[in-house]
Amino acid sequence: ETEQSVVFPALSDAGAAEYKYKAVRAILLEYLGGENGEIFNCVRQRHGLSYSASASVISGTDAAALYFYALTSHKNTGKVSDIFSEISERLAQGKFEAARSSVSDRFLEALCDPAEMGAYAAISQILRGEILTPEEVAREILEVDIQEGREYAARVFSREFKFIMTR
Repeated sequence: ETEQSVVFPALSDAGAAEYKYKAVRAILLEYLGGENGEIFNCVRQRHGLSYSASASVISGTDAAALYFYALTSHKNTGKVSDIFSEISERLAQGKFEAARSSVSDRFLEALCDPAEMGAYAAISQILRGEILTPEEVAREILEVDIQEGREYAARVFSREFKFIMTR
């Protein structure tokens, strides 16, 4: 039986009540997570170190945690952890300006599908009380203040704690 591990670094963040950085967090999650994201690209595609890798957020009213994770073999946990740290360092320095336009483009691309459009309309109605078009959301993304984004990234990505579990 092959020994498997999960590398799970989490970064403390403000909760849902603090709306100020919501758009910046959404940009970073889109940039980091999923099969098109920076984490999957660095850990899985470029280095072949994991079965799965992404980023997500767990949020309560007053506190949240933005986290990276990778399912990997025990021998790769150190390398994966190092890659996560490199990504965090880049983000803490505010080097994600390109992510903003990339996310906007990817968002518009994904919503060319009518089913995706319908799902997003329903979600935006529930979460925001209004239905936004993909173009409106893309415009909101592009209007995010980069300095505000840098402040958010410096705060969040400088306080990391790591959790590695092996089975």
